[in-house]
This record gives sequence, structure tokens and C-alpha cells, in this order.
Amino acid sequence: MTTHMNRKSLVAASGVAVLVATLLAGCGSDGGDVEAFCEDAGAIVDGSFLDDLDGESEDDVAAVYDTALERIDEIDPPSDIADDWETTTEAMHTYLEALSDIDMESDTAMEEMEEVTADMDEDAIQESSDNIETYLDENCEA
Repeated sequence: MTTHMNRKSLVAASGVAVLVATLLAGCGSDGGDVEAFCEDAGAIVDGSFLDDLDGESEDDVAAVYDTALERIDEIDPPSDIADDWETTTEAMHTYLEALSDIDMESDTAMEEMEEVTADMDEDAIQESSDNIETYLDENCEA
């Protein structure tokens, strides 16, 4: 049973990393530094901000949510994409905060996750994510 729980914990943690990367890559305040933004957003997109977390530990699943939200909140986007960043990060907050309240062991976990995303404005989030992706492509080194 513990192995089963750990696998679900790892899947949940991996799901968060995929969600964050998707929202950012395909996806504040004014005038953040472009270079710092590229570095910070890149760490979220490539998942390296989760490198020090142990996906096998049940305690670290909660830490993944907290770390993701803290990292997202610390990023200061350039004014060119501040509105898009806010739209995208609000969606991340909604999803990650709701996800932290869902018992991943329950039979209804998937349905509960779907309910969270059903209320999101997918078109606005997609447009903002696309704008962020374009900005990263045009302004950040590969």
C-alpha cells in the first residue's frame, strides 16, 4: 500500500510540473528584468525548480505545490507581458490550491480535478500562455 501511495504521490508531483510547464511554455508587477524573468521562468518551464524535491516522499507532494506557487509569485514579469503573466499565474494558483485539497487516493480525485479546470477560461489562459511563449522565444536565449 505504501508503494502505491508513493507512486500516486510521484504522479501528482509530476502532474504539477507538467501543468506549470504547460501553462508557461505553451501555455505581478511592472517592468521586471528580462534576463531575470527568462532565468526564473526557464527554471519553472524545464522543471529544474523541483530538482531538490523527493518525489517518493508523501510530504514532498505538498511541498511541490507550495514551492511552485512561491516560485511563481516571486517572478517579476516585464511590463510587456505582465497582464498575460497575471492571467496565467492566477490559473496556476486556482489549480494548485484546489489540487492540494484533493485526496489523490480517493476514487473521485480525477473528477474533482476536472471540476477545478471546468470553471477556468481556457481561451484566455491559452492566449496568455501563447503570448508568454512568444515572449520567451523572442527575448530569451535558448
